[in-house]
Amino acid sequence: MQPLFYYLKVVKTLIFAIMNEQIKKKRCDLKINSYGISNQGRVRSNNEDFFHINKEKSLFLLADGMGGHNAGEVASKETCRFYESSFNPDAQEIENHFKAVFKKTNDRIFNFGKKNKDLKNMGATFIVCYIHNSTAHILHAGDVRAYHFQNHTLNQITEDHSLVAELLKQGQITKKQVKEHPLRNRVTNAVGAKEIVYPDYNRVELLQDDIILLCSDGLWNMVDDDKILSIITAQESIETICKKLLDEALAAGGTDNITILLIECNNE
Repeated sequence: MQPLFYYLKVVKTLIFAIMNEQIKKKRCDLKINSYGISNQGRVRSNNEDFFHINKEKSLFLLADGMGGHNAGEVASKETCRFYESSFNPDAQEIENHFKAVFKKTNDRIFNFGKKNKDLKNMGATFIVCYIHNSTAHILHAGDVRAYHFQNHTLNQITEDHSLVAELLKQGQITKKQVKEHPLRNRVTNAVGAKEIVYPDYNRVELLQDDIILLCSDGLWNMVDDDKILSIITAQESIETICKKLLDEALAAGGTDNITILLIECNNE
């Protein structure tokens, strides 16, 4: 007869095996729904944000343009469209391909701005998400953000490339002061801003009922993470969630363009 600890070990192994199979099933059965919305806000005269969804490639893109006049609008649209057309979903090394396409996109926007006097200093903060085998691959430059909603918690995936983010990291300002700082809109990284730009790459594993939120600073500057979480947790459709997040940002002042893109994982 085997000792008690032997049977406990067997039971423990079986429990872990069952849990792993359940997680695998959740991942294998995932289907993706998405919805996006963009608004110029209450203060700006035009909308320099842009987003694009390519369902065939499972590719989701969002950009916030910079440069004045119509340069910001051109930069955000051109960044998303060129990246989307250059991206190959069959690429074997996703991270390397992500970064290679980003480099091509940055070269295009940087040179486009140099050659066109009216578009001088054009650029865009940019984020792209690719869903593959229940994994979200995310690459960004600037202060556009990605959040991951899972098990009733909301985690910020990306790290802002901005002056206030650096000051916060150094302990020179508090988290509350970030949204009030006079230089809060100064970014340290953006497509087309420099000849060489280094984006950040992140990846997260997805389960059933997870949501990925991509947004411009027009949302997170107006609506804090706790409020975003409470709206998502209400378990309404992603279209309704998007519209409620937009309404919340507008009600808080809508001082910037607001763009929200939600990616939902489910088995329906």
